[in-house]
Amino acid sequence: MGTKSTELQRYYDLCDIYEERFGERFWIPAGCGISISEGIFAIKSVLEGDVCRNGYEAFGLEVPYAAVR
Repeated sequence: MGTKSTELQRYYDLCDIYEERFGERFWIPAGCGISISEGIFAIKSVLEGDVCRNGYEAFGLEVPYAAVR
């Protein structure tokens, strides 16, 4: 149980770093069966690549119309 909690905290920490760098919140698309581990990997890839992308794009998913700002 402690591992899951640590993993979730790491995800939130990376979300904070992403928001600080790009001025927007990183979010994982709901209902896509994406794990926190995959979320951590996606955020790290975006940060290391210095590319600002939303959660859908980071996972190679098409952005639904309703999610477009």
